[in-house]
Amino acid sequence: MGELQTTFLAFIFGGGVAGSGLVAYLKWFSESAKKAREDRATFDERELKRYKEHYENFQRQIDALNIAIIPSPSPEWKKDGRRRYIYVSASYELSVLLPLGMSAADVLQKTDAEIFKDYPSFVSVLNGIDEEAQRGTEHIAVRHGVFFPKNPRQMMVIKEIAQNVKRETLYIGRAYPDSLTGAPAVCYRAAAPGDEADVTRKQT
Repeated sequence: MGELQTTFLAFIFGGGVAGSGLVAYLKWFSESAKKAREDRATFDERELKRYKEHYENFQRQIDALNIAIIPSPSPEWKKDGRRRYIYVSASYELSVLLPLGMSAADVLQKTDAEIFKDYPSFVSVLNGIDEEAQRGTEHIAVRHGVFFPKNPRQMMVIKEIAQNVKRETLYIGRAYPDSLTGAPAVCYRAAAPGDEADVTRKQT
């Protein structure tokens, strides 16, 4: 072994100050590398949790969107916390609005009183259903025997109060033919303009 190699090994493994300093450095480097790996594992765990929360939130929005775009043969509508319309289904537009000469664009951001101003009895019925859903512990109301304006079919209206992914209050309404469950004894009819009769009682 050459003199230079012998000197170098003595420098590293010797009991002198230089050798001790190198050993201390190697020990510090090893501990730092270990701590870095632990910090990285903790960081990865936090990032994984954050991305998982983002994914779940995104998935809820996807599910909500899928529900909104699935066509339904029954009229469906949604109102915001101020009870202004923010969505009506194609069936609602065809069966409820079209007979009144309106489209979906005519009702968005409007209340029942604004949309059905010529049918105050019908507005009263809708308000009553909303208020019933508000009072209920499950925030759901079911009303049979409802007649929409210029529509001869007797309907069952289901109103649900829920929250979207942004925790905003939504009033979700759906209407189904009452013939599915049988005709009730009391019918809530949308009286024609000038007609003050709100309720028509059927003979059983």
